[in-house]
Amino acid sequence: ELEAKYLSEIRSKTKDMPQEKLVIDLNSEPVGTIYIKNVNSAAADVHLHIWKKQHRRLGVATTIIKEAFLYFTKNFGIQKYILEPVKDNKPINKFLESLNIKPDKTYLKTTEYGTYLANQYVVDIESTNVTNG
Repeated sequence: ELEAKYLSEIRSKTKDMPQEKLVIDLNSEPVGTIYIKNVNSAAADVHLHIWKKQHRRLGVATTIIKEAFLYFTKNFGIQKYILEPVKDNKPINKFLESLNIKPDKTYLKTTEYGTYLANQYVVDIESTNVTNG
């Protein structure tokens, strides 16, 4: 049985930028997480992680991303979600495109972990069918 369990709000270093996190459980075993951060003006960055390979390609990410978008939209009013995986990360890019989400742009992104080429996907809840079905 797949379910998402809400973890209490996690505040980042500045109180203006909350992170909201859902832990993904499969048969009562935590298998991943999806969280939003940099929430502002009804938009948020999304990070999705399935921790172990044996839990991938089972429909976990598809189910959880749909549930999470519905949950975060209902509870926080978020209408746009931004995902920025590494351009060379073929599995996540292929997964997002399988949900009919196309990259808006590719650009050089710098984070605390370094600089890399990223694909930016913007999911607008009002104009997408990601949460349907």
